[in-house]
Amino acid sequence: MAKIGVLGVHGSGKTTACHGLVAELRRMGHDVGLVREVARYCPFSLSEEQPRQSAVRTLKWLLNAQENAELEEAERYEHLVCDRTVIDRAAYAVAVLGASDATPFLQEARWWLQTQPYDSLFRTIARPEYQQADRLRSLSSEFRDSVRAAFDQLVIDLAVHPQVVQGSEVVTAMVRQVAPLLAAGSKGLTV
Repeated sequence: MAKIGVLGVHGSGKTTACHGLVAELRRMGHDVGLVREVARYCPFSLSEEQPRQSAVRTLKWLLNAQENAELEEAERYEHLVCDRTVIDRAAYAVAVLGASDATPFLQEARWWLQTQPYDSLFRTIARPEYQQADRLRSLSSEFRDSVRAAFDQLVIDLAVHPQVVQGSEVVTAMVRQVAPLLAAGSKGLTV
């Protein structure tokens, strides 16, 4: 089984890239499932301006939902593409709570990466055309910048090395990297 994670700030084209990657890999004959963005199903407020106690509850729900979704889909498919990762959940916890208060989220992300690693990671870059008002995305450039800074630090702290992808050839670049991994049928490119 191969697990591919796509991470990045909101409005960076992750979902579009994930759907394109899954479609292309299925066209190539691979049994690939998609772990959808769990925030779309969150019963709690996603506002970065909510009270701290509510924010902690929301962030815990998102982290647990991410892990559960990955485990559930791994039972159904040979390979997975994850629209967000535990790294995303930790980055948002740092952006909302601050690094010291986000320690439990960072510890959980570190544990998850050790026990349920991603075989390949991609990081998308924010794109203006994906910045739109909806229930999920904050339009605050300050908040987006704080999340981006948290990602920058986390990839160092967690010793992960996502390939940065952007532009019109995102799916092509992703397929080029993961197709050999899926064809080999083993975990050969752990992060």
